[in-house]
Formats: sequence, structure tokens, C-alpha cells
Amino acid sequence: MNRSLRLVAILLLFSFGVNAQVVRTFLDRTVKEGFLSISFEVQTPTKKDSIYWFYLNGLNGKKVVRLSLNPDGTLGLYAGGKQFLAPTKPKHNYLISIGVDLDKKQVQAMYGADSANMVNWTDAELTYDDYAATEASLIQTFGLPLKNLKVKLPETTITKKEDIWNGLKEWEITKYKSWVATLPEEQFEWEMLLQQHLGSFYFPHYVRDRNKGKYSLTEPGDWGFVQDELSLARILLIGDSISRSYTDSTRKRLVGVANLHRAPANCGPATAGVKYLDSWLGKKPWDIITFNFGIHDTKNSMATYRANLQKVVERLKATKAKLIWVRTTPLYDKETGIDKTAEVNRIADSMMQSNHIRICDVAGAVMKDTAYKSYYVDGLHFNNKGISLMAEAVAKSLKETIEEKKKK
Repeated sequence: MNRSLRLVAILLLFSFGVNAQVVRTFLDRTVKEGFLSISFEVQTPTKKDSIYWFYLNGLNGKKVVRLSLNPDGTLGLYAGGKQFLAPTKPKHNYLISIGVDLDKKQVQAMYGADSANMVNWTDAELTYDDYAATEASLIQTFGLPLKNLKVKLPETTITKKEDIWNGLKEWEITKYKSWVATLPEEQFEWEMLLQQHLGSFYFPHYVRDRNKGKYSLTEPGDWGFVQDELSLARILLIGDSISRSYTDSTRKRLVGVANLHRAPANCGPATAGVKYLDSWLGKKPWDIITFNFGIHDTKNSMATYRANLQKVVERLKATKAKLIWVRTTPLYDKETGIDKTAEVNRIADSMMQSNHIRICDVAGAVMKDTAYKSYYVDGLHFNNKGISLMAEAVAKSLKETIEEKKKK
């Protein structure tokens, strides 16, 4: 069942120093079509003034549109890898209109003395990166006082399965979005990543828990934003719901030792790693990365698993972080009692050894306890006892790796 979803802009003005301002346009990550329209009034600078700048930025830092108002009486527009100049008069008021067409992947811009006297500036094609970046955007200005800023967001048609807000009440959505709009830049970007990767199953649960105050900077839990202590190592944990279950317990064992982050997703099979790894890795470097793909891959061919896992390994090695592979915990066939993860573990063990990647045997840590089968809650996930055993094994491996890095 499809439905039309009208997206509401949450505009919040931030001041950074005297001349820099940021306005956020809160576009859902589900927006893939329609037209983003921005208009505002400006006055070109005098000869004595510096250049005024206007940016429409994506969350990946990409400047989709750059606009300069120059003291020499020209307006400069930069979009789609091209530059366009237009003559103006110093100290003259202008109405600027910028549109991003998400269907045609084009930037359309107009300027004029008023709405009745607008001149078409350009139609510049956007690259795909630009297009993706507009799904959640920042308007940033330097020295440029915006007057009568208006932002109109597109309508989009999405399926119920694609709708990450599905099942949430309007007040729940409004409360969450209003909170997100007030966040510092890095935390705001984290929330956008969660919108992109948690999906229509996990994300509504996250919003409800977030609105109830479950996540905080001191208790980030599984999906919360982690504020780094600058003196400590940065660690990224990549994995499925098993790793999610021991994320918080592992973090508590590393207090004062490291900053433990997890990927903004239930990472699923290795195919997802190949597709989304760049987004999960983010912008900042990592000291250590722990990773696992396996349980979800038991449904696929082992040849596919091996090929995708090798791609993941190659990408992670390129980060220069110290890597730790976490072995997959047992998943027993209900009829035969055979462990379905035996083959994925065999393939992964061999690959990690040949790539000289440390292996953390959480599966072995759990299975050493003779009562471990009683720790399953659903044949896949573990109760607090099993989670504790896994967290202890991962924390121990991380502490050892940190100590080894200090000695080098």
C-alpha cells in the first residue's frame, strides 16, 4: 500500500561567530523524488565588504550548491561541477531562488529584483553523490544575512515497508524531529545515519525509546550517539543483532580505556557490508574495528559469502585500523541439531588467518560454558548470561589490542 508523505521542514537558525549561520532543512532519508525549493532575499556587498557565501550542503559534506555575492558586482553560482556568473549592482537587493530537482538530478536557479522580474540563471546537472546528499541538507551562510527565507520540501510516494516513520504517532514524530533539529552537527549527522540504516523495523522502536529518554550521552546504549574522550582510542563495532546485544555491556567494560561505537545498523549479511560499509565507517579515523558477518549468510551460497567477505576485508584494511574478526555464534537447525554456522566460521577463520587479522572467538567463549544452550532465548539470541560471556571476550580482545598498539 503506497501513501503520499508530505515532509515538513524544521528550520533552525544557528549562529557561529558574527558572520556564519546555519539553517537546517530536515529531509527524511526516504526522499528520492520531487523538488526542493529554497528562496531568500539578499543585498550584494559594497566594495569594502568581503565576499558573501551561501552553501546548500549534504550531510556527507558535499556542497551541492555554492553561491557567492561579490563586491565587484557579480553573483557566482557553482553547481554540478560548473561555475556560472551573473552581473549585479553593488548594494542592490535581490531575490534568489534555488531548486533541486530530485527526479532530473538538476539544480535550477533564478535571480531578480523581485518575483515578477526573475532571470533564469542555469540548469546544471547534479552528480549522483550530489543528489543523494540533498536527502538531508544544511543551508550555511558566511557574512550573508538571509531575509524571508522560504523552504518547500517535496512530496514523495513510498511503500509502507520503506516508511521508517510507519506506526509512529504524529506527536512521536514531531517530538523526535524537534529534538534532532537542536543537535550539534556531529550528533545530528548520527541521527541521519540511523534514519538511513535502521529501516522501518528498528527505527520506530528507536524513536519511541529515544522519546522516553532511554538514550543519553552518558548512557548511549546500542544506537545512541557516543561522545568521544579525545585521549582514548576510537573503536567501531560492526555486526548484526548478536553484536548489538553485547554492545553496551562491552562498552561498560571499556570505561576509561576506549570509546566504543557501533555501526548505525543491524548490519546483516556480508552483502550489506559491501554496500554500506563506507557509510558506516563515517568521516573520522578508527583505531580498532571489530566486525562480523555470518548468521545472515547461512542462507546464501558459501561462494557468495567468501567473495563478499573478502571485499569487506579489503575495504577495512584500507582504513589502516587494527582489525579484529569476531567469530559467529552457533545457530542450530531445529530438526537436525546441526550448527548452521560451521561453514561460515571455517571460511572466515581461513580468510582472517591469511590476512593476519586477529580473531576474537566469542563462539568459543560461550560454548566453554557447559550450560550455554540454556542461555538461548529464541534459538539465536542470548540472555544476560550469554551476553556477558560475549562482552567479556570482546572487551578482553580489545584491551589486548590496545596494549599491543601502545607498545609499538
